[in-house]
Amino acid sequence: MFFFCTSHFRFCSRLGLSTRPLCRYISLHAAASRIWTLSMNVGCSAKTPLVLLHGMGSGVALWVMNLETLARDRPLYAIDVLGFGRSSRVSFSHDPTDVETQFVQSIEDWRQAVGIDRMILLGHSLGGYLATSYALSHAEHVQHLILVDPWGFPETPSDVEQHREIPRWVRVVRFFISPFNPFSGLRLAGPWGEFCELRVILQECLSL
Repeated sequence: MFFFCTSHFRFCSRLGLSTRPLCRYISLHAAASRIWTLSMNVGCSAKTPLVLLHGMGSGVALWVMNLETLARDRPLYAIDVLGFGRSSRVSFSHDPTDVETQFVQSIEDWRQAVGIDRMILLGHSLGGYLATSYALSHAEHVQHLILVDPWGFPETPSDVEQHREIPRWVRVVRFFISPFNPFSGLRLAGPWGEFCELRVILQECLSL
């Protein structure tokens, strides 16, 4: 089902963007979840599509100042990565390797559902990490890989570092804050959450 994003439209019009994006949910049948997808210029160009992956705690609104330029001569897709934005909340594994596999598989399932053969994959921060991981697993579907301030992990610490004593006060603080998600307040705001988020981003953009 296709429909226009009214909140994004208001956002785009206030920024002076002439091209309106098309938004829809892409169902991932294998995982019984959905990926919120924004697209522009689809069907208007035979060039390889550009796919945007946002970073931690972000979503498709991250790219609002770049959408029109990036979609000028090729199809463009921006997605809310699984577990972020409007995409489905899923139960992730507690094993980091399995979580990475889940993310990569969701991107591959999305690609198949949309019907893209090869793509230019652009990732920012966490999205850069996921884009790299996806490219390593599915190189045949990635024509170019573009990384913007990509996220990464240090090498596994030595046994000495792993068994280093953590100060008691640090463990106490970690115990009390670990149950809380830093984005819980935004989610509790319900329909006002999106309005508040867009208003903050708009103010930041217009102040540039």
